[in-house]
Amino acid sequence: MRQGWGKRAQDSVRSGTALLSALACVTLLTCGVLMLILIRELDANAAQAEVAAVTASLDEAISAERKSAYNTGRWDDAVSHLYGRLDEHWAFANLSGKYVVYVVDERGNTLFSRRADGTIDPPIRQAAPAAITKLLQRLTCLQTRPSPDVTTDCGPSRGLS
Repeated sequence: MRQGWGKRAQDSVRSGTALLSALACVTLLTCGVLMLILIRELDANAAQAEVAAVTASLDEAISAERKSAYNTGRWDDAVSHLYGRLDEHWAFANLSGKYVVYVVDERGNTLFSRRADGTIDPPIRQAAPAAITKLLQRLTCLQTRPSPDVTTDCGPSRGLS
């Protein structure tokens, strides 16, 4: 240090250095605390995102099971109301819509063809003769094959096996 500065100047420099050192320590400590807070928030957000992903996955699986159970129940209902004696009230309530829907027997006779607005469509042999002929051929072919595993010229079954 320079000569002529007195004790007061030296004390002043020392206290300024001490003050700057204290300020640097407080700044570093504050940065460290802020980093810890940010890391904790990142961890919490990551955990929350993981919980949301697992919840969405479970919801999707539950929905698929619910839909499968509904479809199976609906199929069982359809079998009891359509095979044997046709329940026209059930068929109207469950099958009718704005599109043409046919319930036919194994000979291709139309058993039901009513839309939601009450329109009764013509018999399927009249409305789509080629389609019912092809359908009956495929059904006959699929019924006469020895086993579902045997490949035949019936074409793709698409639920008709």
